Amino acid sequence: MPQVPVGEPASKPELKIPSVVMAEVDRAQCKLFVGDGAALAVLPNLDSQETDVKQLLGSKGTVLVFFSAGDSQRERLLASNLLADLQEDVVKVSGSSGISVVAIHVGDDKGQLAGLVKDAQAEFPVLIDRDGKYYSQFASHVPPALYLLDSSGKIVWLDIEYSRATRENLKQAVAALVAGQS
Repeated sequence: MPQVPVGEPASKPELKIPSVVMAEVDRAQCKLFVGDGAALAVLPNLDSQETDVKQLLGSKGTVLVFFSAGDSQRERLLASNLLADLQEDVVKVSGSSGISVVAIHVGDDKGQLAGLVKDAQAEFPVLIDRDGKYYSQFASHVPPALYLLDSSGKIVWLDIEYSRATRENLKQAVAALVAGQS
């Protein structure tokens, strides 16, 4: 029986932060983009304590997510799912690797935000931007919006929606950042 040469095992695909591609109309609503330094602020947390976003940044990077729990049950469910996904995909996987998550609720919390965060089992800081002034430094569209910041606070990836594709791209971007790739 002739011997068949064994090839090199297939190498794993190189970890790389996904490119940010969006329609011009969406891009026009982004005030900050990849390569820009993220705006920082002091905002209240769920206990009404003023919290400096800068103090919450991770040593390797930070997922900064803006969301709104909205007024309808559907909007609250979407917000809860987003927070739960971030807990599962980022905090549990990369939290010990220097990646932090900071969620910022845009708008009045109407007293329901703490319950929503608890239901999502989110163990990361949640701040409140009641008047939307902080978020307006990033974008002019309605949340959600996700930004991945490097250790210096520079935006390395973003998306202005939350979908299955966004979730997968975020996981890839975080893994690449942890691995030191860009």
